[in-house]
Amino acid sequence: MQHNFVIGQKGINETIGKAAVSLLEILKVLSKTMCRKIPEVIIATRLVDPEGRNPIVLQAPIRTGEYPFVCTVPGHWRT
Repeated sequence: MQHNFVIGQKGINETIGKAAVSLLEILKVLSKTMCRKIPEVIIATRLVDPEGRNPIVLQAPIRTGEYPFVCTVPGHWRT
């Protein structure tokens, strides 16, 4: 099963997860991503196949804090 990795602002897992669910129809056409570009998302990978890789390069946030990460494949963000 494919997964992805999304890092976002503190406390917005549900916002990111719900945004991903709303992409289901768009994905039928565009495919290969499960993360809508919203301000709360710091960085996201494409969907990655099992045993696959997707390197991430990012500038770390200036503020120290907790930055949650989730997989936004439908339903995964809840767990």
